[in-house]
Amino acid sequence: NRNEPVTASLSMDDLVEEKPEFALFSFRRAQETELPNTLSLAFLEADGEYRRAAVTARKLTGHSQRQEVREAAMVMDRQSAQQRAAIALHEIWAGRETAGFTLPQGLAELEPGDIIELETGPSRRLLRIEEVSEKTGRAITARLVNPQVYAGAPPAPREGSASLAAIAGAPRLELLDLPLLSAADNPYAAWLAVTARPWPGSVSLLESTGGGFSLLESYGAPAIMGEVTTALAKGPLSRLDHANRLSVKLASGELSSVSLSELFAGANVAAVGSQQTGWEVLQFANAVLTGPDTYELSLLLRGQAGSGPQMADLRPAGAVFVLLDDAVRQIPASASDIGRERLLRAGPSTLDHAAPAYVGFTHTAAGLGLQPLSPVHLKAVKSSGGITLSWIRRTRIDGDNWALNEVPLGEASEQYTIDIMNAGAPVRTLVSATTSIVYSDADREADFGLPLPAILTFRVAQVSQLYGPGAFEEKTVNV
Repeated sequence: NRNEPVTASLSMDDLVEEKPEFALFSFRRAQETELPNTLSLAFLEADGEYRRAAVTARKLTGHSQRQEVREAAMVMDRQSAQQRAAIALHEIWAGRETAGFTLPQGLAELEPGDIIELETGPSRRLLRIEEVSEKTGRAITARLVNPQVYAGAPPAPREGSASLAAIAGAPRLELLDLPLLSAADNPYAAWLAVTARPWPGSVSLLESTGGGFSLLESYGAPAIMGEVTTALAKGPLSRLDHANRLSVKLASGELSSVSLSELFAGANVAAVGSQQTGWEVLQFANAVLTGPDTYELSLLLRGQAGSGPQMADLRPAGAVFVLLDDAVRQIPASASDIGRERLLRAGPSTLDHAAPAYVGFTHTAAGLGLQPLSPVHLKAVKSSGGITLSWIRRTRIDGDNWALNEVPLGEASEQYTIDIMNAGAPVRTLVSATTSIVYSDADREADFGLPLPAILTFRVAQVSQLYGPGAFEEKTVNV
């Protein structure tokens, strides 16, 4: 506030005449084009985490096109800065008139910055002394002052203030080696779930090429993932699990319930487990919010997409939960990548791959999408000269069409491996090109001796030319 009191009141009689041919005082009025039309003031914003900000005051009349920028090494709120900018602009225009005159040496107490009142005939002017030169008298240069400039009402406060841009950190990654989820998926490729707080807009997955890194995939949305907070017991296959409840605390995103028709159509698919213990693929119909970011999931479909072998007897708390929606994408791979270790990096797409926010890791594709599903409905029936072992095969490709008499084979040729088990270890391996085979009495006698045992344990797996034997299904029967 520069609305200071008047230091002295002067009249024409107080001025000194330096030369008879010079006037006692002179006034100069600056041209409008010499004055700014806008004034911008830079400052540190008090309610904006002390970041640099700027406000602008504008004169609504006149033809000047000049702009002036000022830096204020001050911390203030935006409202105060706007008021100061407006005052500074009006002060420039109010002080466009400067005066020059000489005072006697007896007024030595007046100095630059003082406000004086000068009576010049019928008018009285308020002037601020800007410069004093000591000659025969005191030569004064002063500028016109308008006190009303400093008495204006403060501007209305502006609502809201932009926060600082969040700094992207390293993303959280979860690698998922899963069986083939649909025929459209790449059977050679694993899946990658990515999330981060704050989400950087996009995360890039890069692969080392020896001399640098090339882009493999971009992830435009964070995955919905978290951890299991209570142990999950083993459940039934091929039917709804009414008994178990799955409690999940999410690190990002949210879950919702679906109808049974939506569930059977493929909604709410998730993976539970870890890369070390394996992933069970399951679905859930009900998702009930029970706490902050915590859901209880029920009406489960267990061991989906042939992941039954990965269903643990008791999945402990702390297991990873990943919703398998469109945000979870496969790592591009081909047949030549199976078994090959790859050096990968993932991080915010806006940053260089050498930035600290990038995470480096290695991955070796297992090609679980090529693994044949385990056969079902194993049977052993006594027949002439031995025991006929039979089963029904499953397919990993396009097997959901109920109108088909037979599901697609999904392999180049049909082949099965059958292990005869004794005390948990195979004692004989048979091979069949059909869904049945005879285990002869002679082979039984050679494997177990006489008398022939009344109990038989065997297991069956379908064989892929690319993957080898798939998941086994085992059964013990009385014969």
